[in-house]
Amino acid sequence: MLVDPDFGVLPTGVFLALGLVLPVIFCFYISFGFLQDSGYLPRISILLDKVFQKMGLNGKGVIPLLMGFSCITMAILTTRVLNTEKEKNIAAFLVFLALPCAPLLAVMLIILEKMPVSASFTVFGLIFSQILIAGFLANKVLPGIRSPLFMEISPMRLPKPFQVLKMSASKTYFFMKEALPVFIFASLGVFLFQRAGGLEILEREVGPLISKILGLPEKSIQVFIKTMIRRECGATELQHLGSSVYTNLQLVVSLVVMTFIVPCVNAIIVLLKERGVKAAVIILVTVLIYATVLGSILNHTCRFLGITFS
Repeated sequence: MLVDPDFGVLPTGVFLALGLVLPVIFCFYISFGFLQDSGYLPRISILLDKVFQKMGLNGKGVIPLLMGFSCITMAILTTRVLNTEKEKNIAAFLVFLALPCAPLLAVMLIILEKMPVSASFTVFGLIFSQILIAGFLANKVLPGIRSPLFMEISPMRLPKPFQVLKMSASKTYFFMKEALPVFIFASLGVFLFQRAGGLEILEREVGPLISKILGLPEKSIQVFIKTMIRRECGATELQHLGSSVYTNLQLVVSLVVMTFIVPCVNAIIVLLKERGVKAAVIILVTVLIYATVLGSILNHTCRFLGITFS
């Protein structure tokens, strides 16, 4: 339970949080701190306000979306800066749906580097276009109002490095204090589920369905299971299987589905905590359906047009 390399509390809970999430979050807070301390962050929000209005948000919605490229769990927590329940639900939905966190993004770039540039344009083009499309649809469907953007525009200035580092260290500490117990309990739950045979049953029952709908090999179920446990684990498994199991088209479809499918268990737990059970379940189900439909459309469209990314 403590040291199992795939699902143990120490490797997937403590070591993941302290060895991977902590440095990523700290570096992100430094970058974010320079934007904030320089006075440029409010200007980004204002520049994007008209675009975000179409998605039911105001310019402050850029904050959780930017953080989503670092850590989905942290991005869910930063939806607190938004004013209305509708805005918080839309931002949480978009973060959950279409943003690759930093570890997943790193492995994605390694896989795509070996493929034609058209594969990268396809993957990232779908990511950014679906953020706009999904946000527009969510704005039409969800009830509620969007609050107007009121932000203080501070003067532009050179950031103070020591102040930025101090603020980054403080925010990272409070994030880890809140997140570490979540990581530990999530790892424990997944370990018990795996030892009870749950993962093996999922592979046996869902594998043929994945092959039929998404055109992927049945081994993809272990990739997606590991993706839901922790995204970089699934991406690393995909890279490990590589060309011996997957074609280039299947790799592209897998990367798209991995990006759009439900993030790691820790993000799910934080979503339940932040948005409540009802809203969280609706977001989870919608994201799962959206990812499956998008992956299926991409697979069948490319096969129909003869696109192989070779």
